[in-house]
Amino acid sequence: MSARIDRMIAENGVTAAYILANKSMFVSLSKDDFSYAEKLVAQEQTAATAVDLNQADEVVPAAPTVPTTPVVLESKTAQLEKYVLYDENNPKHRNTPRYKDESTGFWFVKGSMSEKDSENAAAAMLRDGHYPIGVVPRGAPLGDAYFPAPNTTLIDEARWLAQAKALRDWADYKDATYAEWDLPKPIAGELKDVPAFDPAWLPDAVRPYVQDVSERMAVPVDFAGICALVCLSGAVNHRAFVHPLAMDKDFAEPLCASGAVIADSGKKKTPTWKAFMKPLNEWEFDQDALYLQRVEEYNIAMQPVEALRRRVEEFNKEEKKAAKKEKRDPLLMKFDPAAEGIVVPKQPEKPRRLIVNDSTPEQIHEIAKANPQGLFYYRDELSGWAAELDMIGREGSRSIFLQGMTGDHDHTVDRVGREGGHAKMTLSVFGSFQPHLFVNFFSETRNVADGTIPRFTFLVWPDSVNMPILDRQPNTVAKAMYRSVVRRLADMPDKSVSIHMSKDVQPLFHEFRVQLRDKVRKEPNPGKKSHLSKYEGGLARIAALLQLVDVVASLPETPKLAQVNMETGKTETVSVPSPMPTEIHVDMEHWLRAVALLGYLELHMHRVYDSKLEGIEYHKVRLVEHIKDGSFHDGMTANEIHHKDWAGLGRKVTSAGSIQSALEELAEMGWVRQQPIPPGTMGRPTIRWEVNPLARSGMPGADNE
Repeated sequence: MSARIDRMIAENGVTAAYILANKSMFVSLSKDDFSYAEKLVAQEQTAATAVDLNQADEVVPAAPTVPTTPVVLESKTAQLEKYVLYDENNPKHRNTPRYKDESTGFWFVKGSMSEKDSENAAAAMLRDGHYPIGVVPRGAPLGDAYFPAPNTTLIDEARWLAQAKALRDWADYKDATYAEWDLPKPIAGELKDVPAFDPAWLPDAVRPYVQDVSERMAVPVDFAGICALVCLSGAVNHRAFVHPLAMDKDFAEPLCASGAVIADSGKKKTPTWKAFMKPLNEWEFDQDALYLQRVEEYNIAMQPVEALRRRVEEFNKEEKKAAKKEKRDPLLMKFDPAAEGIVVPKQPEKPRRLIVNDSTPEQIHEIAKANPQGLFYYRDELSGWAAELDMIGREGSRSIFLQGMTGDHDHTVDRVGREGGHAKMTLSVFGSFQPHLFVNFFSETRNVADGTIPRFTFLVWPDSVNMPILDRQPNTVAKAMYRSVVRRLADMPDKSVSIHMSKDVQPLFHEFRVQLRDKVRKEPNPGKKSHLSKYEGGLARIAALLQLVDVVASLPETPKLAQVNMETGKTETVSVPSPMPTEIHVDMEHWLRAVALLGYLELHMHRVYDSKLEGIEYHKVRLVEHIKDGSFHDGMTANEIHHKDWAGLGRKVTSAGSIQSALEELAEMGWVRQQPIPPGTMGRPTIRWEVNPLARSGMPGADNE
């Protein structure tokens, strides 16, 4: 008795005949085990014979007379044909039509039979009641053929089944390897198409420099154009107001505006931002230098005052000693510079500020108190700023930025132990987000509901484009013009310019308000509704900014005068400002540019809000991006993708199991499929993925970027 044989039969559903037919598969069995299997087969055959004999004793109706000569042998030519197992390694089979048995999955090809084989098959029919395996009358379908049952006890049939399974597995493997691909199905959350930024929308004065930076940096013109516009807005802020209505002049908007560019790391965002931020930083450095110069002048002017103070203190000191010695009241000298004909200079004011970076909300409030003209908040990566909005200890950040980004907002702080007080808050915010970090920020419902994201008028998510790599000198004329415009805007006094719509533009703005109200009412998405509702003031600000920049650029060059400081003897260069108009009107040309630019921003807004995905849906979108750009190559596993730390798919934000689930769903949609596993592979196979070549960028059916 062999317990191992009995256990295999009971647990695996195999027969003793199958074990004997596939001895090479059961290497753990001994000779005694195989002998026991042979005894089982003999017992099964004996039992089958006994059943036949018992059935022979039963009385049954007489059967019809069977011809002694089968019909198939009436002719010398064979009247039977045979379905032969399909062998992938047989060249003749590969060029022959094949047929599949749906119940078993076995593949067959038709083969003819010789006259002798037909005689043997006919004899088998008389003996066994069926033709041999795969044999049928000529023209009969595959379903009429006899095939062994999976639990057959006959050794020959068990061997045939083992061979059939092996050949089926190889045929399926080859079919899967060379199967044709269908076009991949679109997935929800793919970024919607957006147009490229058109430099024609920009003010004439800054357009050449924007194009120059875009070409030299090899970045999309969207990067340079949006950065330039927000920098110009940050230079103006509270210095100019737009009055979009003809009669109601209480409706006034400061020209502050916030923007953000969503793009992956390594896209040369930082060098682009630096190019447009440089004039603003230079202006602030000049303010610091001017302040130091004034401090130096103040210290020189204070020398006579300090000398008088020392003389008075010395006199009073000696007088007190003498009075004490003489036991009388001292006759003290008063410190009175005016009586001595000495003018006390006024202490210089602190330098004007324009840019803030990493500041606490309390410090921003303090800076704003001394700078009512507004501040430009710049962060290279806004994800850090987003994290600070709800950071413990900075609870006031969110309210300050919400009020400041609206502009012209009175903000009062009263805290125990702090100076606090009143400040006029006007902020322009600019920076960039990496896509996966922005999605995390965007997925926080509060950031949309409280209006934080809708306040980013210039929020764009440009397509990744391949720009030609250039090495040429900067356009110095365009650079100087941009620098001059930024400095002139920053030099403007607070609230010094009022901008209105011209007579031909005014009715168009009214029509826009009516259309916008209907669009907001019909929009079902709450976030989009909030964003669209800010376009009324947004369009007025954009049009006013475009007009103001070109007006400032058209002013005559500021003359320079040299004068000698009579106190210090230094020669100074003094700027004589050109007359700045106090009122400006938006003309039709700049209005049309603003409308076109707002249409571009609206399409990007839809792309941003429609990208709000979570979990597997978000992972699918990120995987498709790597499929299109070619970084996802054939043979990769979910674990390999996980360890590459791609944006949104790395070890800090998800797991290999989630990536595997996303790949399985992409397989159902035709983007990828599992690489077939060769038959006979031992152990647990590794699941590898291959990409649909039609999904690559530049291939038919792919969405070209």
